[in-house]
Amino acid sequence: MFDACTYKFAPVKYRGEFKEPKGRQGATALALDKYTIVVVGGSYSAGFIDAEPVPLNESVIVFNTESSQWRELPPKNSQSQTTPWNLVFCSLVKLDP
Repeated sequence: MFDACTYKFAPVKYRGEFKEPKGRQGATALALDKYTIVVVGGSYSAGFIDAEPVPLNESVIVFNTESSQWRELPPKNSQSQTTPWNLVFCSLVKLDP
């Protein structure tokens, strides 16, 4: 975890059934609030050109900074089109109501 006040990274101990996610490139992350970080998309492959996206059921993961737990947010069902299929090098923006 990066501490913006000290400009240093610190290791995070993970808890829960969901293990820490595999490393990925081309993903994007967004802090929704003080306790929630959403990581979307990315690729497990090493190449930048035509990088194969992570599987759809692994494309959105959430980290709770208070409980140090990861969890997946899979699509509602396999027929759902709510999650775009290719989320490599995408962007996220938080819009406040």
